Amino acid sequence: MSEVMLRLLALKSIRLQTWKMKRCFLKKACFLALAAALLISPKAIADAIPTIVVKPHRSAFEAENIPASINVIDRSEMEEKGMTEVQDALEDIPGAILTRSDTPGGVSSLFLRGTESSHTLVLLDGMPINDPSGTTGAYNFAEDLLGEIGRIEVIRGPGALEYGSAAIGGVVNLVSRTPSPDVFSKTMEAYGGSQGTFGGQGLASGTIGDYSYLLSIEGRHADGVNTLPERFPNNPKDSKGSDTETVFAKVGYSPNPATRLGAQVRWRNADFELNDQAVSTPAYFGSSAALNWQLHADREWGERKSLASLSLAQTRTNRFYRNDPDAADFAAGSSWLRAKYAGTRTIARAQNKSRFPSVESVTNISLTTGLSFAHETADINYRSDSLYGPFAQMTDNAASETGLFAKIEGRALGRIDLTSGIRGDFPESYASRATTYAGGVLQLPEIQARVKSSFGTSFRTPSLFECYGIDSYGLVGNVSLRPETAQSWDAGVEKEIPLFGNARFASVETSYFETSTRRLIQYEFGTPPQYRNIGRAEISGVENRIKVFPAKWMEADLGWTWTNAINASGDVYSGTPPGGELLRRPKNTASGSMTFRPTSSWRITPKFRFIGPRYDQLYNDSGVFTGRGRIGGYVLADLSADFRLSENLNIYMKTRNIFDRRIESPNGYLLEPLTVLVGLRYE
Repeated sequence: MSEVMLRLLALKSIRLQTWKMKRCFLKKACFLALAAALLISPKAIADAIPTIVVKPHRSAFEAENIPASINVIDRSEMEEKGMTEVQDALEDIPGAILTRSDTPGGVSSLFLRGTESSHTLVLLDGMPINDPSGTTGAYNFAEDLLGEIGRIEVIRGPGALEYGSAAIGGVVNLVSRTPSPDVFSKTMEAYGGSQGTFGGQGLASGTIGDYSYLLSIEGRHADGVNTLPERFPNNPKDSKGSDTETVFAKVGYSPNPATRLGAQVRWRNADFELNDQAVSTPAYFGSSAALNWQLHADREWGERKSLASLSLAQTRTNRFYRNDPDAADFAAGSSWLRAKYAGTRTIARAQNKSRFPSVESVTNISLTTGLSFAHETADINYRSDSLYGPFAQMTDNAASETGLFAKIEGRALGRIDLTSGIRGDFPESYASRATTYAGGVLQLPEIQARVKSSFGTSFRTPSLFECYGIDSYGLVGNVSLRPETAQSWDAGVEKEIPLFGNARFASVETSYFETSTRRLIQYEFGTPPQYRNIGRAEISGVENRIKVFPAKWMEADLGWTWTNAINASGDVYSGTPPGGELLRRPKNTASGSMTFRPTSSWRITPKFRFIGPRYDQLYNDSGVFTGRGRIGGYVLADLSADFRLSENLNIYMKTRNIFDRRIESPNGYLLEPLTVLVGLRYE
């Protein structure tokens, strides 16, 4: 073991020195690139530089003019459908599959349009918050509450043009609430219910002259449930609890109508108990903390109100896991564990959107250019001892990347909205990379319809662990890894249907998409074992959604998605044989909800989710892993309702899994049983 540790330390020292030399050169290059980018609009930047920092809340976009497939979940919909966590809001998105493993402290993975969970980029007010210390950088949706979130924007399809790495399947942007225009406004909420769950939130916001502010404090405790199936032997039915706290604050300042400045900070902490795969482990604990802060400055300039923006943001994550020896651990072959994961990502971004006069039949012309610089670090230290002997895993490295992009938009012939752009990324760990995007929306107001189509390329940068991770079993980080790449295109139609005198009786959306991914990174046994670019997948699908508004007191929202995600690598990839369906990506999924308002005070919303048959990793009735196999589909039903007691006070109820179905998804972990929460909201 001592020789292994010496080898680990030697490799770490060599890589640290190499990184320092690269960083010195990269800093100079970034300084020159930033200076060049700022010349795009000298007047705008000159006006903005004295007031560096954020606009605290980005304005909503006009989704109907954008070629991409977009879903926006606003605050009213979250409350209407009884959503309390971010993952609740993502379950009904067409093309989205959310897999929840174990307790709230476990892992909730999002698969957008059949791509990997690491192919979804998550933003907080436009800035990435994926964990750099994760093995693949995939975001864990298990720990985020919704208290400070005003809306969620989901872009289905490539988003690399503006955001860079990891936006292959799509982008999820968590947009914070907007401060109240009043001097002081408050929201207070408290709830409790099944599994010893209780929580609440206090939020205050307002606008005083040129200043705005918002402060949100939220917490939740749950005694938890036993997530292991009863079919497993020696199941002690041990409940796994969790505690989550979130504090969010932001301030804004507008010295004049053209200038917006702001700053915000978000701290989230979660403590939880865990199971070890198919075995209950009474002494297995974990914690996860994340700190995000942002500064923005926005300045409108010129007669056409062009916009220059400067942003600076950082995400810091810390995760800790501890498993002490107990009888269950010895039986499972895992008796002791200590693991620490720490990651940081710092991003500086300059962006300018210039608007131009019309040229013949082309109007609404704009050119958006941007420069970003990102620096990531990951410090991983994992130690365990089991029946198979001691095991160590670690990395402590950093990487930087510079990105430049340009996007041009315009409307041709009064009805065709066009978008095209190109992006270049210049990382220190691999060769430079160019990505492109082009799309259009044909507006057909005569029949109240829109036709969309787009094509884009995207990529995922290898994680720091994949490049530099080492362990005592022989893993050596592969610094020669290249980014995973993808080409995607989609086409769709959106139409409003007037009927029975109602101009918007129904709204229908359907789209077809194809995504081809290459050079997917996979762990491969060898001498030495390494991560290598050996995977490939072909994905296609159809997304359908219809909203119906038959009466003022009733509306319905139904969606169905067909996805075909196939391993096309010619070798086993992620446990999937050549030509096989990728794990945890069902061909068919559906969801639906109806909202009834029988009186001005009542609102009742039943909903359902259908997840079709799919392939998964299987555990037999003895709790032993047996490989890959097909598991059946299921349907879950929820119900939420609220009643307005007064102008400012609501009482509400949220019920999940109302038929108390015992469903394993993924295999070996039970979904939550019948759960009822009742709460009061004052606003």
